[in-house]
Amino acid sequence: MLKVFLLALTLLACSKGKHEHTPPASINADVSAKRQLYCDLSKAQIEALGYAGGKCDGLLFTSLRAIGCADIGISQFQNDEGRWFRNPEKDCFIVDPVTGGKKNQGADSSISKDMLVGAMSYMWWKKDKSAVDATVSYGEKHAWVMGQGIDAVAVISKCTLSPTLISTLYDIQKGLAQTPALVSTELINQIPLNTGFRAHLDVLHALLVGSVHRSLPDNEYQNLKMQAERQPNNLLYQAAYAQFSGGNMEAVTEQLLHSPRFPNDRLPTTAEYCTDYLWQRDESPKDWEACTDKPLEAHDGTDFAFAAAIVDGTYFNPKD
Repeated sequence: MLKVFLLALTLLACSKGKHEHTPPASINADVSAKRQLYCDLSKAQIEALGYAGGKCDGLLFTSLRAIGCADIGISQFQNDEGRWFRNPEKDCFIVDPVTGGKKNQGADSSISKDMLVGAMSYMWWKKDKSAVDATVSYGEKHAWVMGQGIDAVAVISKCTLSPTLISTLYDIQKGLAQTPALVSTELINQIPLNTGFRAHLDVLHALLVGSVHRSLPDNEYQNLKMQAERQPNNLLYQAAYAQFSGGNMEAVTEQLLHSPRFPNDRLPTTAEYCTDYLWQRDESPKDWEACTDKPLEAHDGTDFAFAAAIVDGTYFNPKD
């Protein structure tokens, strides 16, 4: 029934405009070399932990790391049923099998939409059809409730896939099966202009849709444009927008190469910016400037590597 509904809405939306993927005419090799340097310098850090990012954000950042560095996978986050978890230990949120008691051990849900968009991005990039099929199967069996939450609000807001994300997942499945994909994201009447981590999620989704279809429907494109305008120093947003607007990718490249936040001979540290992954939240001194309440520590470079993978075309060339 859901597939029929999505197909009907797709047919109604066919007339809406599209914005083609327009990669830059030439790629600056220096940004690829710097991306590889960051990957090499942080490899031991990633191997020691087993994933990228914080304990309960691991699936998202490991997915982005895997695209940017190709030195790790994400299968450790998925169980045999096709269900995804925030971290390989699957212990950020647990339910006691005897009492049914729910325990928040770092997050109020076992999974979230941004984790799943990260996983979907990686599965498409890696051409991992078996993981996609398992994810779809799990979703269909559980009414698209992809995990557990501390209460009904957490289950709905974090664990339940929206029709847009369900449709994108079906598009990925069809694309990997080399059958025609639905042009699904034209179905949204209007995407709200989110801020903070929700804006980051919207940009990741736009990139994924653009990679699957090699174009963006107008509403996704306009949202991406407004996010880039709203956060001019977020180089992930700028790189994503330039890929579909024919914008100035050279300027983004120059900033990635010469920004004081991203040294050319070492990984960035908490002396450059405080948050672990720069692009996830809106620009603010708390996250984007040097830490005042943390010891000097090196970041793992996933933020740079992922943005650079968009600039140098790695993101838009799915790998076997």
